[in-house]
Amino acid sequence: QLYVAIRMRGSALHIIFFLVSMGVLGSVIGNLYLVNADTAAEAASATRIRVIFGGISIALAPWFASFYTGFRPLKFLVAFSVLVLAFVAARVIDPNLLVYSAILDPVHIILPWNERLASFNAHTNRWMYVYNAFSIAGLVYIYLSAVYQYRRGERGRALALLAAVTFVVAAIVHDMVVIMNGMRWILLGDSGWLTMVLLLDVR
Repeated sequence: QLYVAIRMRGSALHIIFFLVSMGVLGSVIGNLYLVNADTAAEAASATRIRVIFGGISIALAPWFASFYTGFRPLKFLVAFSVLVLAFVAARVIDPNLLVYSAILDPVHIILPWNERLASFNAHTNRWMYVYNAFSIAGLVYIYLSAVYQYRRGERGRALALLAAVTFVVAAIVHDMVVIMNGMRWILLGDSGWLTMVLLLDVR
């Protein structure tokens, strides 16, 4: 996408899509460290990587949708990105990543195909609601952008965007249920974002 952006003389759509993709890739790398963690410190370090790169994706995803669909309320986009990045910075600095009251040693789970993975284990606090609010606000904006695009007649691209963001919503809901209920299972948020990137392979 960066190559395409350069060829198209700095296409904002492709540059932002590239940055969102790199955010997703960084988050996936953090998750690879997480599933191999053995201590709370290792789990916190891996999750800090996911917070940084996942935060970049969340902050920039609405911008991508705005250039993809043409729906661009600049005041909301700027305010949303600034607030998300400030929240990410606060999480990175905080020893417990702000949204957790305590980060515990990871629990290990055995998947149906006998693979052993570490699962993040922590107690959440009220800041988790702020994180969820940012995620929901960004996703609602993307849904509204897709509706705007559909009504404008670009139905194929709008439906692709709707399908992609629905995968993200499903993955986030899954992760919220897993974390808030202390379930011993893998997180799928990265898979949701990765699916979105693959479905919206911008040309």
